[in-house]
Amino acid sequence: MARKKPLAKLRQDSESSIENTGGDEKESYEVGYRKPPKEHQFRKGVSGNRKGRPKGFKNVRTIIAEMLDQKVDLKINGQHQRMPYRAALLQRLFSDALNGKFNAIQTVMQFIKDISEGDASPARQEGIAEDDREILQRYVERTLKGLQSPET
Repeated sequence: MARKKPLAKLRQDSESSIENTGGDEKESYEVGYRKPPKEHQFRKGVSGNRKGRPKGFKNVRTIIAEMLDQKVDLKINGQHQRMPYRAALLQRLFSDALNGKFNAIQTVMQFIKDISEGDASPARQEGIAEDDREILQRYVERTLKGLQSPET
């Protein structure tokens, strides 16, 4: 077992300066807290993380995507069904919205708004008359406005 230096000796070593011959001129370097001796610092051009990121290492986005694709068993209307987690979460969200939970209703309405704005291409809307589009747009706006400021 190696013997440790006495604390007084360590203090003297950390307070002393080390002569470093980096070329023609000598420069003084103070060793101390967060200032390791030059011989223990990383050399130029050499990485401190020699092994790097392990192959196959997954980031959080990849892990979440894999989890959402895993299958889960649910009991819906008395029947057992197997579906991916993402579908089960949406199933629960819509069920909560139908049961009158305000946050779920608000989230579903925002989904509807995002989808209707995202599908605003002329090819997608050519089957809907202009009057019908206006009616649907007013309905979505009125519903969202009512959700944002609920009356008591």
